[in-house]
Amino acid sequence: MYEHQYDDTGLPTSYLLLTFLSIIFVYLLYKTIIKSRRYRCRIKNCHCEQESTLNIYSILLVGCTGVIFILLRNIYTINMKSLVSGYNPYAVLGVEDNTDLSLVKKSYKKLKRQISKQKKKLQKKGEESAFEDLEEKMIELNKAFGFISKPETYHEWISKQSQKETLMAIPKYLLEYSKLLLLFYSLLLCVGVWLIIKFFEKTRLVNQSKVYFSTLESFLKSINNIESNFIGVVQILSLISRSDDLIEYNVNIDIDKVINYIETTYNEPVIEKTKSYCAIIDFLTRSSFNENLKSKKFIQSKAIDILRDYQKIAIFERPELYNMLYNIERMFIQRVFHPHDYFSQFPFIKSDLNLHNDLNITNKYNEIIRDSEFSKFIDNSDKLKSIMKIYKEIPQLKIIDLVAYTVEPENKCIKDKSFMLNANSNCYVAFNVINTNKVDISEYVHAPYLEIKNGFKVFYTINNQIQNESFEFNTIPSIVKFPVNSHRLGLTSIKVFVLLKGYIGFDISKSIQVKYFSNNINKA
Repeated sequence: MYEHQYDDTGLPTSYLLLTFLSIIFVYLLYKTIIKSRRYRCRIKNCHCEQESTLNIYSILLVGCTGVIFILLRNIYTINMKSLVSGYNPYAVLGVEDNTDLSLVKKSYKKLKRQISKQKKKLQKKGEESAFEDLEEKMIELNKAFGFISKPETYHEWISKQSQKETLMAIPKYLLEYSKLLLLFYSLLLCVGVWLIIKFFEKTRLVNQSKVYFSTLESFLKSINNIESNFIGVVQILSLISRSDDLIEYNVNIDIDKVINYIETTYNEPVIEKTKSYCAIIDFLTRSSFNENLKSKKFIQSKAIDILRDYQKIAIFERPELYNMLYNIERMFIQRVFHPHDYFSQFPFIKSDLNLHNDLNITNKYNEIIRDSEFSKFIDNSDKLKSIMKIYKEIPQLKIIDLVAYTVEPENKCIKDKSFMLNANSNCYVAFNVINTNKVDISEYVHAPYLEIKNGFKVFYTINNQIQNESFEFNTIPSIVKFPVNSHRLGLTSIKVFVLLKGYIGFDISKSIQVKYFSNNINKA
């Protein structure tokens, strides 16, 4: 049994410990029950990556709960303060407990007579001042006899004469070292303030996406030197690997093994011989040189954040890079090494790398889908059913009702997909995006480690020049409308692109011809 003493110093040490541990408990509870940011695929061993069942946070949570329970036991003390301690009505009347009521009555009358005789003697002696003590004795006799004759009255009176107090107490040995503990918590408070200061210092170095400004500055300096083909993809991956967001992240990976694997398997030179670059390549090629699941998730999420900020810069500085950057983002979502590696989006398929250099790959891909020729890749019927199930859940987008118009009545349609508009008026392009396979657009993308819902982006070109505007939507069907000003007369080609979020190879596009005229030109 612990020895307790009440703390009169104003320093409830156990309470301080509980305050500190309560914060830790909430954090550990959050880390234990938070859902993993990974889409839970219904296909068994889809990506052959299983998260470890051993959770250090669960172990710490159990330990923290035990310490809190001990501290609560130490500080929680109930004190029953009785205002009638030792009161026994039988003893007042000079009888034993549970004596018969008739005997109690005899003793009560006997004691009353004795008090009456004493009062008469004092009255004869003229000592009336002593009557007060006798009156109190008489009152006590009456009260005791009343309680015995009516037990329910006695129990009610006893309950009203007791007080229950909950006191905060601490073990004596903790109280002896309370000053040292106060010093410890003072230092801990200083450390907390220092961490808060460092946090705000760091936040000044990053933007709202938690990406370092230096990462975006590096991209901006290099943007004019980036090619728009697969070499540009490699350049972007190299830039991401050299960013401050990833260069400081310690990845345990064998650089030589990764380089040898990429050069022999993919026949691609490795331009960056650093751990961060090799970790990116290891992630995209789905190899297993980096076995740390947490590291893989970090690389995926951080690269996607960086690429989304790259897109915001490219749409103004070099719009022709926008589509490539969006494809690279989807490479990280699906864990594929090449922006044309459509087949690896589906489980159990080992893609044909020779298709990467095929200019008609999109047509081939659609032909394979139409003819259900996945059997060329998979000979297992159960796996084939799983693949087709995923394919059927991917939205099949279609552009309809693509028109160009102004608010003035003189705009008119010359022929199908061609419009005549007044160049001096406010011109608009509008179209509708529908989903032909009727699946819910809000369904999750089938992607490893990532929980992300479907959606789509829209951008457009005027005479094959990408414009510095893009739009993002998450509902289908959606009506898309935006102003278009070509600042030129004559025939203009406007092409709209709809990119499906999270999946490669399902993008669509459609174009119209618009002829702009001036009011000074005879439209006849």
